[in-house]
Amino acid sequence: MAAQIRLLSGQTHHRAHFDVALLVPSSSKSCNNKLHIDVATGHSCSQLGTKKFIDSSKQERRHSIIARGILDAYRKDKGLLDRQREALKQNDEARQPVASEEEDEVCPAECVREIHTVQDLDKELQQGGDDTLVVVDFYKTACGSCRYIQPGFVKLCRASEAGQAAVVFLKHNIFDEYEELSDLSQKYTIRAVPLFMFWKGGEVVEQFATRERVRVAEAINKHAAYQVLEPK
Repeated sequence: MAAQIRLLSGQTHHRAHFDVALLVPSSSKSCNNKLHIDVATGHSCSQLGTKKFIDSSKQERRHSIIARGILDAYRKDKGLLDRQREALKQNDEARQPVASEEEDEVCPAECVREIHTVQDLDKELQQGGDDTLVVVDFYKTACGSCRYIQPGFVKLCRASEAGQAAVVFLKHNIFDEYEELSDLSQKYTIRAVPLFMFWKGGEVVEQFATRERVRVAEAINKHAAYQVLEPK
């Protein structure tokens, strides 16, 4: 086999190469029908190409491993976050107050009726008659003490209803829809809330400001024909 060997020089990386012109099969066209031998490494053209392919495959595998690691970490973090959200949701549900059957029976909101005008109160007084005690809770929305006593006032209403007492429970917001004092609150000169007024036979028999349910219960017992409520 005849071969021509030529020494290449002037490479910037100072590595000597031999360009060996051989009669090679046409399948080696990737090497331009020449067998290139790197003197420094001893690798031929085909060997160098294979090495580059192997290095590229290794790099792709490394990238794939890194990507899988990132994905696994994301899934773990997402699972942890979902569990934390579920735990918070369960805690919020546990903190929500659960109304007992007794509260459902004792505290219906419709027991205490809302009145808005002087005419509404006059109508209730006329319908009640001389033997009916009418109790009005004067309040305002931004009043903390008003909100505090309202559930107790509703309970008194329900208890009175169960005892078939002739007592009517009403409530009135002293401010109208225009945020001005209502005509009813101006008529009775309401200055403090929560204020409770008691009518019997069409006349005011007592009034006072309080946030204590017991005091309201005692006044109802005093002005009713008999003991209708047990203060607690």
